[in-house]
Amino acid sequence: MDKLDRLDKIIVSEEAHQRINTWAEANRNSIENKQIPLNEGLLVLHADVAGVKVEELTHFKLTEQGLTLTAYLNTAQPGGGDNVKAASITVSSIEQTTNLNIKIHHERFEAHRSILQTTLTRQFLLLMDAFLYMQHHVEYVKSERKSVAVVKKPKKKGKRSGFTTARLSRTIYEFDYTPREGEKRAYNRKTESWRQRGHWRRYKSGKTVWIEPVVKGSKKNVKPKTYRA
Repeated sequence: MDKLDRLDKIIVSEEAHQRINTWAEANRNSIENKQIPLNEGLLVLHADVAGVKVEELTHFKLTEQGLTLTAYLNTAQPGGGDNVKAASITVSSIEQTTNLNIKIHHERFEAHRSILQTTLTRQFLLLMDAFLYMQHHVEYVKSERKSVAVVKKPKKKGKRSGFTTARLSRTIYEFDYTPREGEKRAYNRKTESWRQRGHWRRYKSGKTVWIEPVVKGSKKNVKPKTYRA
């Protein structure tokens, strides 16, 4: 997993996953210029499976053959063990989402070929939608630059103290929907239209003006209101 730790990451929470899917369903087909802004990285999807929090890791890399996605699975008990390379697919065209050839990296996953193929296809679609969403909703994208220590092996064999440590930087992309300071709070209007009674308005200057009754809102389906004294 050392190599994966060096890569840029796109972290997708459950809330972000739902928002991306909803937005992409409405806008995906109307966008002609679909681009892949990252040549390589790691898609991290947080999900809830039967009440258990799981983390799905998918490595993606752009090559001459297309975009290759590799699924990593944790074969140990939750909270321990390393993620193992399970299967890969290569997508040669953004429009290609069916009949994808899958490569199984270990015989233990052969029995799960069909499930892995479905999972990788789903991850490919999520990655493409996430790229589009990130380009059109930069206000929700939070990026953070982090550094990771990497141990380099000696160039010459037999050199005892040739190991060195270097620090590489990577970018973590997350989706943040926390309201910004000064941002207006969204609300749902419960009444389509309503009447505002006439009233006197008194200004600081002492001037008094009569404000005529008015209908506010969409001005449709105005319901009468009963006032009790």
